[in-house]
Amino acid sequence: MKGLASSEVSGAVRAVLPLITAMLLAAPARAGDDDIVQIRQGADALWRTLESMPYAADGQGAPVFTFEFSECPHSQALYRDWTGQLEGVQLRHMFYAVSRRSANEMTALARSRDAADYRAFMDGTKAAPLADDPRLAAAEYNRNVADFNAIMKPLDAVVEPTLRANGVMSGNLISPTLIWREGDAVFASGGYDQAHMARVVERVLASAATGAWRRRHSCCDCLRDTRRRPRQWRITRSAAQPRP
Repeated sequence: MKGLASSEVSGAVRAVLPLITAMLLAAPARAGDDDIVQIRQGADALWRTLESMPYAADGQGAPVFTFEFSECPHSQALYRDWTGQLEGVQLRHMFYAVSRRSANEMTALARSRDAADYRAFMDGTKAAPLADDPRLAAAEYNRNVADFNAIMKPLDAVVEPTLRANGVMSGNLISPTLIWREGDAVFASGGYDQAHMARVVERVLASAATGAWRRRHSCCDCLRDTRRRPRQWRITRSAAQPRP
C-alpha cells in the first residue's frame, strides 16, 4: 500500500522542512492484508510510548493510534471517510511535522488534545498559531518547544525505529500510519484506502468482541473516554539561549 512519506524532522521547530512536491502527484493508495504488519520487536515499549503521547481522542472503544498531517491527501481521505462513522473504535489522532503548517498544527493539537481542533485543522477552518513566533515570551516559547517535543521526541526515539525494525516502513513515516492492538499483539500499517481501513476496523472490533482487548485494558483509561497526560519532556531551552 502506498502513502506519503515525510521528510525527517527532529529537534526544534526551526528544523521543519517544506512539503515534498511529489505529494501533490501521489497515486491513490492501495491496500490489502499484506500491508498489515504485526509488531514483534518492541511491541510493548511501542504501545507504552503511544499511550504516553498527547493524542486527540475521537470516539469511544478500542484504540487505534493514527499519525497524519492535514496537507496529506490520504489523511484527508481517512478523515472524510471515517470521521463520525465509527462505533466501538476510538481514533487517537496525532499530527507530525513535515512542513511549517504541520509543525504549527502538531504543536497546537499536542497542547489541546481536542478532537474539535483536529477536525478544524483537517477542514482548514482553523489556523494554528505560529509555534516559533519570535515575539513570544520565553515561557510561552518554551512551552511550544515542549509540546513540539512531546510528539517528535518519542516519534524519533521509539515509534519510527520500531516500525522500521518490523518492516512497516523502510524510510520515513507514511501518512497515515495506523497502530492498534488485537489482544496481546500490536499491529501497524501505513497508507490508506477505504477497503483497507474497513478491514482494520473489522479486526479491531473482532478482537474487542472476544474480550481479549477488554481483559488487557480493564485497568486503564482505554475503557473510559478520558485523555492521558502527555509525558513531560525536559525543556533544555531557556530565555538566555538563542532562538532559531
